[in-house]
Amino acid sequence: MPEKPVVYKTHTNITKFLNPEDKSRVWVFTTSRTKKDAESKEREMRSNGYLIKYVQDMETLRTVGHIIGREYMPIFRLSEARTNQLVEYIRYWDILRLCCGPQMATAWRYELMPPEKRRGVLAIDVHSPNYHACSMYDIDEVERLFRTTKLFQLAKNYPNMKMLRRPNFSTNDYFGTYCSQYIALVRKEGIRFNQQVQIRQKSANV
Repeated sequence: MPEKPVVYKTHTNITKFLNPEDKSRVWVFTTSRTKKDAESKEREMRSNGYLIKYVQDMETLRTVGHIIGREYMPIFRLSEARTNQLVEYIRYWDILRLCCGPQMATAWRYELMPPEKRRGVLAIDVHSPNYHACSMYDIDEVERLFRTTKLFQLAKNYPNMKMLRRPNFSTNDYFGTYCSQYIALVRKEGIRFNQQVQIRQKSANV
């Protein structure tokens, strides 16, 4: 029988859990801040025998946004239809990642918090290309569209892929009004980064 693929995500040095004999058969995906750093990291890892498949740099990501999903097409030999499904998923996921849930953008959380709950003063530049612009979205509509994507629907059939249906570091699924309820809690209670809260489903649009 063919081996089942296993995916590990880590914020530690890969050498701490990857055995030397596994280097040639484990696909490595990693990140970097700039294109230059990405090229340097890829060269270094290849020279050390790692099967490096992709280095995503933040510089490129900020330029192309969710369209970066197309770069996975040749790696996984995706069809055009499958690639479009991936890009569609990333499009809405990226907005929700910034604007909703325990790991929402720091500046957005700061703006939402009651003044007495804020820690220090955070300078926010609405003219910056990196500004989150979360206030311009109908967040429940973004969540509804996210829930209609093919990948979100497929994830229902795979219990080990439940994280595809949830905000980062949350035990709640996106159920239709999760984001608006979460945002209301930040405004009211000032809940902080990665603070766990249970949000009950009141209604679902899908």
